[in-house]
Amino acid sequence: MLNNALPLSKHLVDGRVRDITTGNIDYNNESSVYSILNPNNEELIVKSLKEAADIVDVHYSTLSKKLDIESKDFTVEVNHHFIKRIGVFYK
Repeated sequence: MLNNALPLSKHLVDGRVRDITTGNIDYNNESSVYSILNPNNEELIVKSLKEAADIVDVHYSTLSKKLDIESKDFTVEVNHHFIKRIGVFYK
């Protein structure tokens, strides 16, 4: 019976998980890390969106909205920093 069950979620390339039934993103799923390249070309890796937003000095919902816009390489520029969401468990 389980082998024939339909999936309940879809794993996106950038690490987010989308609920197939509602189409909403599951924000309780921690399957991404965030790479931050600062103006001095130093790279930081952080594990939460809130931590990344704090580092680049924006509200986490603003950063989330910017990252949710599909881009070719999942990278956005905010306050002279380049932030990229990286899927940890993507195959």
